[in-house]
Amino acid sequence: MEAQFKADINWLHQEIDKIKDPKFLSIVKNLFEYRQQKSKTFISDDDIREEGCTIEEYNDELDEVLEEVKKGHFVSHEDVKKESKLWLKKE
Repeated sequence: MEAQFKADINWLHQEIDKIKDPKFLSIVKNLFEYRQQKSKTFISDDDIREEGCTIEEYNDELDEVLEEVKKGHFVSHEDVKKESKLWLKKE
């Protein structure tokens, strides 16, 4: 694994551990969940995912998602929990 990549992963872990704001944590969580739903494949050492997406295309997708989050186009984990409680009350 490339040294910079490993350093970036370590930095991300440290930053995630520092999150105290539940809303920001929800945004980060939503980003990871979106990525998981979008594709079950990972970037290889050759910077290409199994379906042929380049690292640039992958980064463009992330940029698009972040823009949507900045515009408020997301549902927080807390809001989903509240909504699911309402569903359970209807049954």
